[in-house]
Amino acid sequence: MPNRGEWHSSALKTELNHDNLAAIVAKILEVLPENRMTQVRVPKYKRWVQGTAFQALNAGNAFTAIPAARIGFHNDGLLAGKSCGGTWTEKPFFSNPDNPEFDYMTVESPFAPVDGELFWSEMEGKRYGIDVWRKKSLRPGQVAAAKLPMSDGYFEDTSGRAVARTQFEYIRDHLGYRIELQEASWPENLRAGMVLKFQVALINRGFSTLINPRTVYLALLNTQGKVAWTQPLDTNVRGWQPLPQSLPAGSYIVGLWLPDASESIHDDARYAVRVANRDVPWWTASDGTDGINLLGPISITAARSP
Repeated sequence: MPNRGEWHSSALKTELNHDNLAAIVAKILEVLPENRMTQVRVPKYKRWVQGTAFQALNAGNAFTAIPAARIGFHNDGLLAGKSCGGTWTEKPFFSNPDNPEFDYMTVESPFAPVDGELFWSEMEGKRYGIDVWRKKSLRPGQVAAAKLPMSDGYFEDTSGRAVARTQFEYIRDHLGYRIELQEASWPENLRAGMVLKFQVALINRGFSTLINPRTVYLALLNTQGKVAWTQPLDTNVRGWQPLPQSLPAGSYIVGLWLPDASESIHDDARYAVRVANRDVPWWTASDGTDGINLLGPISITAARSP
């Protein structure tokens, strides 16, 4: 294997053989579930490992099982000098923005995982971007002027008082997805056996979309703190089902559950999506399962007798 998995400076110069690199990535993709992705550091590596089967990633073939859709990018020297520590060796993109490798990564970034590793003073002995961001203050007007996403109340505490933010905090809080609940509606009272009409509006203010597949569930929690009913939500209305007639009458809390699609971690609350709204409670079972965003109360009456 190349040194540290970065594919440079290996003793046997393995990284110079494209067939070797392709074999390594092919094995990684074989071991991973088809809906999971891996990453390579330098964009050209992604072309190399695909060989003659190379495909550009776009909206048409994204999130499929082809190699192009399952390989993202990991910049292992993010902002570490003009070439990002050697990631962009063709044309340093700070001095020449027309770097074709950077453009290649940018075009595919909406459909594949893109992340990186920052250099910082404690590791390298001199100041880098992260050291500056940690001490540089940030104001709402600067975020707006840069046309960056900004959550309602991000520069306030839970009482609505203004709070100071640093550039580092903003970047930290918006890396990946940042799902926020905009509005949700459902009837206050309903009879068991009837259809629960539920509408929800979400917005993503993060830098990325959700990469791994997941199903959105509507959930009802009873007064004993147990999940009494769940229903997956999708665009196929034929799959929507009414509340079960056996659902006991009583008071419930409507919840939004976004678990990971993988069976092994589907019920693990650590992998469920928590909305970023500060006023939406987060509930997990005592054993660490589920992970549900609590929206509000609903009263269920008993089903009508047949």
